Amino acid sequence: MRVLIVCNEYPPASHGGIGSATFDLACELLASGIDFELVGIIPPATFERFSLPVLDEQYGYPVHRLRTPVGSRLPFPVQVWADRRRLRRWIWRRHREKPFDLVFTDDYNGMLPWGPPPGSVLVVRLNGSNLVYDSLMQRDGQRRIWDCERRMLNRARRWIGVSRFFLDETRARIPAPAGTALSVLPNPVDTDLFSPGSADDISVPGRIVYHNTLHRRKGIYDLFAALPQVFATVPEAHLEIYGGKADLPKIQESLLGLLPAGDRGRVVFFGRVDRYSVLPGALEKARVACYPSHLETFGIAPIEAMAMQRVTIYSDCGPGREIVTPGVDGLLCEPKNPASIARCLIGALTLPDEARLAMGRAARHTAVSRFGKTVVCRGYLEQFRETLDA
Repeated sequence: MRVLIVCNEYPPASHGGIGSATFDLACELLASGIDFELVGIIPPATFERFSLPVLDEQYGYPVHRLRTPVGSRLPFPVQVWADRRRLRRWIWRRHREKPFDLVFTDDYNGMLPWGPPPGSVLVVRLNGSNLVYDSLMQRDGQRRIWDCERRMLNRARRWIGVSRFFLDETRARIPAPAGTALSVLPNPVDTDLFSPGSADDISVPGRIVYHNTLHRRKGIYDLFAALPQVFATVPEAHLEIYGGKADLPKIQESLLGLLPAGDRGRVVFFGRVDRYSVLPGALEKARVACYPSHLETFGIAPIEAMAMQRVTIYSDCGPGREIVTPGVDGLLCEPKNPASIARCLIGALTLPDEARLAMGRAARHTAVSRFGKTVVCRGYLEQFRETLDA
């Protein structure tokens, strides 16, 4: 089996949900002896920021990066098709040189509206298409992008939803063509990387950790609205934030403005940090990890915290109950509800040690047994083979 992975978000330029999940999947494909390559379209600014090579083999497999033309002044709808035609030409040319049996990509942005090259099959992971997100969030979107996503999904042999929730939401808006195989597999999480480094509990009393992008949809403003009540109830409570955004100073000012002046020193912004050398240690010292998103298709960040044996608060939206069993391996708060977030945080911060440690152990068991990259990637390989056999 020879596989092509199409992904525009990939380390070191991106460690977001799609980038991290694709990287972990690629590592497992490599360990399984699968012959594969990866390709994506990268903006010029990203090339320069991270000094990216066009062909990168540092991971043990080829990563091809197609650079978006510098200074392109094409209208957006034209640029959408230009990028996808360029990707198509590269894939078709590479396929003639060394054919692919299967092409794997995500639904986001619909990068393959013409489908796979002749003689190969397309498998699409439903990880957060614009069409479905824009509909669920009731926001305007780019119809040209929606069209690309529809076309690509109509040409796929299999849809893999990262959650039952998002598979159902996608099917409600884009009916699956007859004969399309449908399945659910979560994104893989590296539970070897996110694993407690010490047998002892080294969490710091009162420490709340949030690691995610500072986007309003992630519930960060709701979290800050909940903090005054938490700080008033739990004297040692404090918040550490790991995650960035282009306008980080402006966002920091806006968020801190939601707190009384005397509480602002109890929040520390670390910005974007290295996923491998910093995040596991930061989570291990957390007493509670909190992710009160408005909407997610899956949610890697809370599972990383669960893998570190932290008491984890996730949002009771979308796939929340597919991941967390409330009161057993985590807690669920109501989305967009600061009072609910505050109750969960206070409850988690004041749990007796025995109950807190038991919940942490249960959380790690859930993360490893259901979302660990070895288990999940074995499922992806099985579904790739099933698709080819069919």
